[in-house]
Amino acid sequence: MKIIILSANETRHKFFRRYLNNQKKFNISMAICENNYSRQYYKVINSKNSSPLQKKHFIERKRYENYFFKKYNKKFKDPENTLIVARGEINTNKTIIKKISKINPDLIISYGCGLIKNKIINKFKKKIINIHLGLSPYYRGSGSNYWPLVNNQPQLVGATYMKIDKGIDTGPILHQIRGNIKKKDNLHMIGNRIIFDMTK
Repeated sequence: MKIIILSANETRHKFFRRYLNNQKKFNISMAICENNYSRQYYKVINSKNSSPLQKKHFIERKRYENYFFKKYNKKFKDPENTLIVARGEINTNKTIIKKISKINPDLIISYGCGLIKNKIINKFKKKIINIHLGLSPYYRGSGSNYWPLVNNQPQLVGATYMKIDKGIDTGPILHQIRGNIKKKDNLHMIGNRIIFDMTK
């Protein structure tokens, strides 16, 4: 089975693609990863308008990700054909779309990148699975495992595997997992464990 991964390039995304690449039953033919410069972490950290609490949240998230995934990211290697691109370039760069077409993947997995637009959705119909951190339809978009905890709904923390469509996290649901929450967890440990369980 030939698989292409569309993702981002933060620590959790590296873990996802490297872990899958280490599984002998999969052939990760290509990983296309959006760079980090326009991601929320960098916007918050570099903005004069961000509050100290917002900055603390993202600094702590990064610290916990590094702690949680460091040993795996050292142990596992990137797919041989890994491209780092600008945010949105997955949809607009004709060379990338040609490379995907040439590989003719059996499956495309989207996790953590920007929105996949109609051109790719239409070209690779029924071959794209989106992995969404959060339980759809209850929480969609970003922060979807943060807000359930703010709203005292820990039972709605998890991950959703869905077929991709033209909406935001609205495709037909294939499978879901709930968070494995432990007594002394904080938000970041809960989130990292969901990513680990989701990837497995």
